[in-house]
Amino acid sequence: MKIDYTSYKDVKLKGKKVLIRVDINSNIDTDKMEIRDSPRIRALAPALNEHFKKSAVVILAHQSRPGKPDFTDLSLHAKEIEKEIKRPVKFVKDIFGEEAIKAIKDLKPGEVLVLDNVRKFEGEMKNYKNFSDAEATELVQKLFPLVDYVIVDAFGAAHRAHASIVGWPKMLAGPITDKELGALKKIIENPDKPMAMLIGGAKAIDKFKAMKYNFESDKLDYALCSGLTAVLIFEALGKNMGEPNHKIIAKDLEENHDMIKETYEKFKDKILLPVDLVIDDNGNRKIITVDEAETYNSTTGDIGP
Repeated sequence: MKIDYTSYKDVKLKGKKVLIRVDINSNIDTDKMEIRDSPRIRALAPALNEHFKKSAVVILAHQSRPGKPDFTDLSLHAKEIEKEIKRPVKFVKDIFGEEAIKAIKDLKPGEVLVLDNVRKFEGEMKNYKNFSDAEATELVQKLFPLVDYVIVDAFGAAHRAHASIVGWPKMLAGPITDKELGALKKIIENPDKPMAMLIGGAKAIDKFKAMKYNFESDKLDYALCSGLTAVLIFEALGKNMGEPNHKIIAKDLEENHDMIKETYEKFKDKILLPVDLVIDDNGNRKIITVDEAETYNSTTGDIGP
């Protein structure tokens, strides 16, 4: 398997109008309607100042998902971007309607425009099996002709077959995606051996399937599992990890129980699981054994020492 792609570095961007699909999903205090912290906006800022400063930049992004309390417009994000890049950033509460189209057409090199939350478009999150259906959406049909280049740099959302990710007839990889793909290219095409994968965080079943694939394709030698991926494996093996943990992984466990158990049994000599865990015990950091997890009404955090 080879990774071949065209990146933003392969074209001249000076004076061009570019649409950048980024991932600036942020931690929002919904009571104060403030962004608590956004490392993704901080990561975006250098690219805007170094690579796209002489381009007219249209930013397309999402925040949360419909139905959640932090599903907001991107006005807060525009203000945060402005603080980070230390120059004006425009925001329109529109995605591809008349207001957005006019703002894009009027945009000059050196200026930055943030469009509204792309997930407000009902056709965005359909998980398109046929990418031509994504290309046919009003989002793509309206925005694509307005810019010289579309740059997809939402690496954190790149696994989703959403219209703004896979619908563009032509697209370039952005700086963050280029860096990540470069690392993946080395791992896939010429990995150092032995290779170990450290797995943690959310979206446990996706990470478990990635681990399974890499074991079966003989690219991976060891996997060190923590977080919800470890919880998923423990529960598939019959261990009670406590109700708070179970609730998070219940659906994935029910749908994939046999696959998880069979994969673990096949590669158990190469899969390392934690023997102790860290939990929040009424505001205090507490170290417990895996066997004690069922007695605490708390989700597990870090692995223990």
